[in-house]
Amino acid sequence: MRMHFAHCIAQPNDADGVLVTAYFSLKSDGEIFGEPRVVLWGYQGSADDRRSITSSVLNSFGKCLPLHLSDQLAQTTPGQVYFLQFR
Repeated sequence: MRMHFAHCIAQPNDADGVLVTAYFSLKSDGEIFGEPRVVLWGYQGSADDRRSITSSVLNSFGKCLPLHLSDQLAQTTPGQVYFLQFR
């Protein structure tokens, strides 16, 4: 799953030195359940830059879905919380 998102999500141009963590859950069909939650750690920029980076990551995240899940993973995925970190 991590490799799928690593190839799919593009880091914003103005995100050098920013660590973005996205928390999310998936449904058994590989679609997102609810909305991912994004937290930026160690970021020293402006609130406008933070909103821009967050929006960029979320838009990119949505383009990565649905995630193709194996039958076994599809049975265990609902209700699980996953997180990904992007640097």
